[in-house]
Amino acid sequence: MSSDVDASPLHPVVMRRMDSESGDPYFLEISANNPGGFVRSLWGSVSGSTHGNPASDEEACGEWTDRMRCYRTRVSGGMVVIYTHAWHPEGDRNALHPDVLRHLRRSGVAV
Repeated sequence: MSSDVDASPLHPVVMRRMDSESGDPYFLEISANNPGGFVRSLWGSVSGSTHGNPASDEEACGEWTDRMRCYRTRVSGGMVVIYTHAWHPEGDRNALHPDVLRHLRRSGVAV
């Protein structure tokens, strides 16, 4: 078998999850075939606009923060990391914004 075969899953898979008191996640680490494309899809869906969103898959692998919905994304070690980033640290364990969770569920992510 060739060593350059892509071993990433065809569909996004939650590798690590931390839940808020409500039972919804505040932190997710997701394995996706194209992490940058996954992040771009999330940002495009949640913000409903391309203005201020990652312009490319490569750019999406940086760190992005949505202050209105109090969440942040980044790509680390080939994994997509999505987590609550509240205005005050005590809110960092609140559940991810409903728009974020809705997009993830529509994308087939088991959250």
